[in-house]
Amino acid sequence: SLSWTTGGLPSEQGGLGLLASAGGDGKVIVWQISRSPDGEDGIRVEPIAAVRNAHGVSDVNSVHWCVRGDGPKGSMLASCGDDGTVKVWRVAIGQ
Repeated sequence: SLSWTTGGLPSEQGGLGLLASAGGDGKVIVWQISRSPDGEDGIRVEPIAAVRNAHGVSDVNSVHWCVRGDGPKGSMLASCGDDGTVKVWRVAIGQ
């Protein structure tokens, strides 16, 4: 599962947003998406946070961002897994 939101690096620094990924390996990973610093048309994708075994030994089936009223720096990420639970993660970027 993938979910994209605004946030992370400011656009003036090449920031294009944050991508959350999850899957059968049980990990939830938050990636910073940005333009390459060398000015070319390339895109960089770098992991900035990860949780192994986010739902125990179960697969993670879905992730989805919920940007709160205090903006992207106070984003929350929900995940659900084969363990039958939904977890809400607070993602504090740049704090």
